[in-house]
Amino acid sequence: LAFPIAEGDVIGELVGTVGFFNGTTQIGNIEILTITGNDPLPEPIEVTSSELALNGELYESCLIEICGLSVLDTGDEWPPEGSNANVDIDDGSGPTIMRIDLDTDIDGSPSPLEPFTSEGLGSQFDSSGPYDSGYQIKPRRRADIRDGEDCGSVPTVEKTWGQIKDRYR
Repeated sequence: LAFPIAEGDVIGELVGTVGFFNGTTQIGNIEILTITGNDPLPEPIEVTSSELALNGELYESCLIEICGLSVLDTGDEWPPEGSNANVDIDDGSGPTIMRIDLDTDIDGSPSPLEPFTSEGLGSQFDSSGPYDSGYQIKPRRRADIRDGEDCGSVPTVEKTWGQIKDRYR
């Protein structure tokens, strides 16, 4: 990019090519023509781990939050510094994946005290059609993972695509 984008920047005009990477819609070859300001980020959408796993397309590229999580004992470990990792997590409603990116400050940090809450971006990594699985939450930084935080009962989530996307307009 010609100049950096800060979290919360409002992009007034952008030119790019829409494409897909393992099921996730992305914009490549980006040319930003105007940034019109910087706004506070929206509140995350609270979802369950099973809702993300089963209906993740609704939450792709949205800021989401899952409460009352535990790391499942599936052989995946909390990543050491300099490593990416997929960690299986569950809030009691069914498992999903937390993707830890080595470009964050999460790898190399201690694993969270359970139960914990994670905020992050809804994403997908599915390498074969019809690209309807592999949904995950991608925390942006260690502060997105709040140790020892249980939100009580598992929430019931019933939202349409339009209701979710309208939050970001």
